[in-house]
Amino acid sequence: MPPFDQDHLRRALRRAQDMGDPHQRLQTARQQAEGYRNFPTSLTGLLTVVFVLKGQENLSKLPHS
Repeated sequence: MPPFDQDHLRRALRRAQDMGDPHQRLQTARQQAEGYRNFPTSLTGLLTVVFVLKGQENLSKLPHS
């Protein structure tokens, strides 16, 4: 494992101090929740597009007019 430089250690210490702040923890939790919320929305949109573009494979199953 490579040795850590002072800048790396300083940033790690700053992150550790920020996580002790309740406001920072709330902001981090909110950002994670937004990411989790966006994933199912994106997945639903992607599946919808795939099924719409793919269409029905067997034309004999279409209703007759």
